[in-house]
Amino acid sequence: QWVATIGPFEELVYLGVNFKDRILLFINKFFMLLSMKSSNMVIHESKYSLDLFLDKYKLNKNHQYLIECGKSDFFSNDLNRDFVKNECVANIRSVDLLCVSHFYPYKNLETLISGFNAFMSKNPDKSVKLVICGLQVFEAYYREIVLLAQRSRYKNNIIFAGGVSRVDLRYAYSRCKFMIFPSLAESSGYTLIEALSCGTAIITSNLTAIPDTCGDAALYFDAFNG
Repeated sequence: QWVATIGPFEELVYLGVNFKDRILLFINKFFMLLSMKSSNMVIHESKYSLDLFLDKYKLNKNHQYLIECGKSDFFSNDLNRDFVKNECVANIRSVDLLCVSHFYPYKNLETLISGFNAFMSKNPDKSVKLVICGLQVFEAYYREIVLLAQRSRYKNNIIFAGGVSRVDLRYAYSRCKFMIFPSLAESSGYTLIEALSCGTAIITSNLTAIPDTCGDAALYFDAFNG
């Protein structure tokens, strides 16, 4: 079995999730754990995941393996915008900030908005944009974040780009000043690996597997302090 997510096993993932989705997460957790206990080989994407299931769920250590993955030759520094289709991404400048995250409550995008407001209040360049790339997975949560942005003094600086292609992402990673990633829980963090591959400067939360993924190649912050 390949453990592609630790979401159902992290309490922070349940924050802001309605009752129905909490039940679905719990069911997912039950069957994942059942499958892991009966598998001859369980592959984890990060040391954090491996340690979590060994220490907390007492899985057989002889059946647990670590394969750190996510690196792709596709992602490298590339400032060619000829094939960039998303207008928001095409207009990113070298002073702008980037966040790549779908709209799940545990992605903690309210802290992103709060932090951007604080940054802009002290930043002399009031033209800096925050570009958020990601799908509207949880509609209610997406509307909440949009409302926060609309209430911001810097609402015209917060850009929602929606879902974008890998080509567009590669350009965004390569072009932005740095990427901000405030997530509360990650199994590994593919977007972080993509950004690192492009040489992007990263500011991220210090929770779950994120420090395993970025090591000393990122600056970390308290995810609960916007």
